[in-house]
Amino acid sequence: MSEDTGFKYSAFTPVLSRKKRKNKTQLERPPLLTLVQRAAQELSKDDWISRCLCLLQDHLATRSSAPSKILCLGLGSPSSSPNSRAQLALLLEICKATAIEHCNVSVYDPVFTEEDDVLFKHLDIRMLAENKASGEGRYPLEAPTILWMPHCDLGLYENVLAANWSRTQLSYIILISNRLGDYVDSTPKRKLETMAPCVLHFADIVESCILPACTAWTTAFNSIAIQSLRDARVCGDCAIGDYQTP
Repeated sequence: MSEDTGFKYSAFTPVLSRKKRKNKTQLERPPLLTLVQRAAQELSKDDWISRCLCLLQDHLATRSSAPSKILCLGLGSPSSSPNSRAQLALLLEICKATAIEHCNVSVYDPVFTEEDDVLFKHLDIRMLAENKASGEGRYPLEAPTILWMPHCDLGLYENVLAANWSRTQLSYIILISNRLGDYVDSTPKRKLETMAPCVLHFADIVESCILPACTAWTTAFNSIAIQSLRDARVCGDCAIGDYQTP
């Protein structure tokens, strides 16, 4: 056995506090905007973004008015989630394809961090503050709007639709989200009539176009579809007016 039991300083690795480890990781990590740009590059593989934007343009071509705003709910935190960064990257590409300026994009998620706030300000995207009037997703729309709501819970979809339950306001909605028909197919109708009646009715009167599978980000965009109200000749006012929101 070796008799050299002395303490060797050169072999010592100090244990950083949790706060210092976090700061060290943040210093080593590329800037958040760079990570979002890298996500966009990965999404461009196999022309995935191009195919998605073509589907969106085809969808918008059938409408009388082009969207002028984007409302993004439930994005998650780009600083904390790779999937959120990929979903933000798609949002920025949608802005380019539709000529919607960043100043006409609003985002809200209660998990946003200070770093996310800095990023949105840099991008000139408006980060909404929580308030009672529009809390829990009850945002009434005043113009044709793309709603980018990736993988939100059923209650959030219900609240957005309930806040816009009229022929005029529903016609404003271009919803890019989980395919609402999946909820109808997998949930008993009686249960939906109680907990999400707007989702139940809306899923029955929309055109839905599912996005292609994304090999680069398999979980960020699964089951996402472009959905909007069908032509008035197919879906008249009675389909909406017969149902009274709570």
